[in-house]
Amino acid sequence: MRSLLRRRSAKELEAWVLESLGTPLRGAVLRNVKVEDDPVADEVKIRFELAAPKFCQFLPGNLALVKLDLFTRMGMPAFPNRDRVLPLEFEGMQVVERVEIVLPDRFAAEELPSPVVIEEPFATYENRVGLREGVLGLERILTLRDMTVPATDYARVRQFVGGVAKADKGSAVLRVGAP
Repeated sequence: MRSLLRRRSAKELEAWVLESLGTPLRGAVLRNVKVEDDPVADEVKIRFELAAPKFCQFLPGNLALVKLDLFTRMGMPAFPNRDRVLPLEFEGMQVVERVEIVLPDRFAAEELPSPVVIEEPFATYENRVGLREGVLGLERILTLRDMTVPATDYARVRQFVGGVAKADKGSAVLRVGAP
């Protein structure tokens, strides 16, 4: 991924980020895309700002729904087959997504998704959502361990991926006009 990001022009990088945005952010305006590459720490960070004025879906009763599936899962395998004969080879990696959504004044949390932690020998997934000082924060961490998963554990891999997909589709309900 690092070499791919290094080769892209600013315009190509912006297009790639826009392609990676999930359905709730379609049509967003992107600004200040920056790539920070730290080979010593083995980290690549992509930072950007975006404006999505129609991001909330307003509901009766002064409520607003915010869908939290902000990024597509283009790289997440689907594993559609029920059975597998060959083992799976996982290459160790970690993807950390931290998103801060600055809300307009007078928005308060009505209902936020509960934290999710899914732990398997081959991978870990964590997802947390919180609201503090007018900022809705989302942290998502997916860690794949460098290992071979036997075909006999394939059902566990499918269950893990399904749990991640379900957690990624969480929503926050906000109260509009809170004091």
